[in-house]
Amino acid sequence: MAVGDITYDRAPASVGNMYILTGTIECDDNATTTAVVSTKSRIISFGVVGNDDDDDVVHPQISLNASDHSGTGVNGSVHVTASAGAPDSLRYVCYYI
Repeated sequence: MAVGDITYDRAPASVGNMYILTGTIECDDNATTTAVVSTKSRIISFGVVGNDDDDDVVHPQISLNASDHSGTGVNGSVHVTASAGAPDSLRYVCYYI
């Protein structure tokens, strides 16, 4: 995978009035914006729950519904800067409406 690529484990599942997605997103220490869902949707929560590539401790900076860390709005996207230098496939959980 290349930096900015995203995978989905399965189709979105309904959780009350929200939807949940799980999968991996490829990140490195360069800030990258990735479209997760449609721009008609709004991400409520996007959390990294592990690193599929190795045992590095990852502390990414994540901005929701944004194309940068300054808050430029883009619904359905995440802007991520990971702490590891080499690209890593980070496992995520995303809730959106």
